[in-house]
Amino acid sequence: MISAKVTKGRKMTGYWSIEADLVNSGADYQHKAPLVIDDNFITSPHYNDNGVFMRAVVDYLNK
Repeated sequence: MISAKVTKGRKMTGYWSIEADLVNSGADYQHKAPLVIDDNFITSPHYNDNGVFMRAVVDYLNK
């Protein structure tokens, strides 16, 4: 997503090691958020958050 330049202005989270990449790509990085939903972007920073992430994905697809 970063290389495709589609993150600009989007609220996102991710693992701490890609924070600078997300910020430099123009994303609105949400620090320490377990889940961030911005329209069709659903992001989560760590596999420990897979439960809430997958629930959000299923809910989005069921709309």
